[in-house]
Amino acid sequence: MRGLHMSLVSMLWLLWCLVTAAATGRARNQSRAYLLEKVASSRPQDAEHEIDCMWRKMAFKYAPTLQPWLGKDHLRMLHDALELQTLCNEGFSYGRDSKFEHHGSSMVPQFFIDSTNGLDTNPGSMEAPFQTVLAGVNSCRGQRSGCDVLLRGGTHYLNETLQITAIHSGMRIAAYSGEIAVVSGGRRIQNITWKADARPGVFVASLAPFIDQLTHGVPALRHNGQRATLARFPNANPELDMFPKGFVTANTEWMKPTYHGRPCDPNGQCGYSETEVIPATDAWHGMYQNWSVGHGGNCEKFDPPQSPFCSDKFYLLRQFPELHTRAPSGMNGADHLPNSPYKKVDGAIVHAWRPGHWYTWMFGIANVTPSVQVNHWTIHNGTNAVYGKVPAPKQSSGSVTYLGEFLTFGACWKACNA
Repeated sequence: MRGLHMSLVSMLWLLWCLVTAAATGRARNQSRAYLLEKVASSRPQDAEHEIDCMWRKMAFKYAPTLQPWLGKDHLRMLHDALELQTLCNEGFSYGRDSKFEHHGSSMVPQFFIDSTNGLDTNPGSMEAPFQTVLAGVNSCRGQRSGCDVLLRGGTHYLNETLQITAIHSGMRIAAYSGEIAVVSGGRRIQNITWKADARPGVFVASLAPFIDQLTHGVPALRHNGQRATLARFPNANPELDMFPKGFVTANTEWMKPTYHGRPCDPNGQCGYSETEVIPATDAWHGMYQNWSVGHGGNCEKFDPPQSPFCSDKFYLLRQFPELHTRAPSGMNGADHLPNSPYKKVDGAIVHAWRPGHWYTWMFGIANVTPSVQVNHWTIHNGTNAVYGKVPAPKQSSGSVTYLGEFLTFGACWKACNA
């Protein structure tokens, strides 16, 4: 951006000079060559060559210390912006042997993480790096002057949650210069044996040997860095395909949200949570600037059981129930779903696309209540006193509920299964 800014300023200055020269009619120093010469270099006219090049080289050398994530392309642009080649005859170099790669003169402690070749028993230096991000974070505890945790290229797996508190103030976690580092909360599964299935294009692998690592099952899978798509109907690739492809567009009858088995009040919270709020202290702020989180309530189903959207403060300010956490408790019927009926649906996942397109839902099916449609009825005109189980017609008892009078079989069936 600095290079762009300098070029833009130079162009505006040149345009101003051209307009001024044309307006005043001066015959001296108004040639195009002269004006281009004036803006050809960022070096002041009376600057000493040696001192000028010294600060340019120092700026280039120190840049990766301030921004360790700078890659080859960014460093080349910085090299060009500083005009090191044209003004100082300093060629661009990059790589592990480059003097710009290792920033041993950093003003803050630096700890290097190499998930492939490192060991947590190492000191964490460039030559003897740590293996895990956790080791680097722990080494930055109490470093009041700041601390850098630089991740070498590759995937860094987190076996536990990183706890970052005030004692880590000033810590920065970044990819090492020019390398791509990925931090993943997944589990790496190696040496899997794949076997071709009888179905064309289908391969099967047993995960039984890794059951201890998969404490949460396999909610998502990546293969060779690419997200794998669970088998689904209608079939689609969520990485490439756009809604509505891959979704059932027929009307679906969703069951009302419930909390502990009872339907939620549409005008109140779906289960009351304990709300924690840290108000903003600046003069002006919107609702999102107040730190607010709700514990429990309708967030009981989450791990951990908390979310800003379960906060009663969020609900009251937005004047609608917990939009993102108030989920349907189920769906009625599956006849409109592809390939139904299904032999076994327990544990299956239902993807739902919210019409507002803010987000999607993923529901795990906990259980299924089979529907047995009765197509033969005994009509008792004007009474529901079947076998004497209610005291009088059109009344209810502990075992029989009066639902009303219906003119059609469909209306009765719907009432019976509401």
